Amino acid sequence: MKRNFSIIVLIWSLILPAVALAGSTQTATQVAQRPVATAAGTQFRSTPLVNKVLANGLEVIVVEDHSIPLVTVELAVKNGSYTEPPELNGLSHLYEHMFFKANKATADRADYLKTIDQLGIVYNGSTREEIVNYYFSTTTPFMRTAMQLLKDSVRYPLFDIRNNSSRSARR
Repeated sequence: MKRNFSIIVLIWSLILPAVALAGSTQTATQVAQRPVATAAGTQFRSTPLVNKVLANGLEVIVVEDHSIPLVTVELAVKNGSYTEPPELNGLSHLYEHMFFKANKATADRADYLKTIDQLGIVYNGSTREEIVNYYFSTTTPFMRTAMQLLKDSVRYPLFDIRNNSSRSARR
């Protein structure tokens, strides 16, 4: 099930623009079962799951659930410590820490964190052997902002080692 490159984004609004841009795509629609607690016990409700692989290799997975006004935008890259050669050991983990710092769109880290905090956006990432993921979770009205933050972090990172050097020196 390994693929060289795969990105997962959990947002319905990415499907429509991506489909318009992609010439040939593969589509799979499945139904995910999610538990719903009732007085009679736990029942399962069907939630549509849309999976598209775009012509450029981008995999978009959308699970749409309107029962609560929350959204998570996640980027998962099939890369991790398993894919790193010995001379680059730890690079994926370092990038994970740099991901949530300032970028060219928001050059000041304080402004970046202030924006995230004011909107109540929860963010995090993790690095494992075969995958590195980053996510932003927020309320539905701030979905576009979360998508913009993710895009800016991916496309316009600022790798200023001074932001990480004092922290690394303490380890």
